Amino acid sequence: MANDALSTAVNKIEYLKYLIIESAFCNKKMDFAVRSKHFVRAYW
Repeated sequence: MANDALSTAVNKIEYLKYLIIESAFCNKKMDFAVRSKHFVRAYW
């Protein structure tokens, strides 16, 4: 994982089966968000 603190915390969860991480982009990055199939605030 790119974030060592997150990786350490997640690895301490004994019975973790799934990890879902949500990401969103600001409206200025709408083109990138659409191309990468991620959410952008304008869609909410």
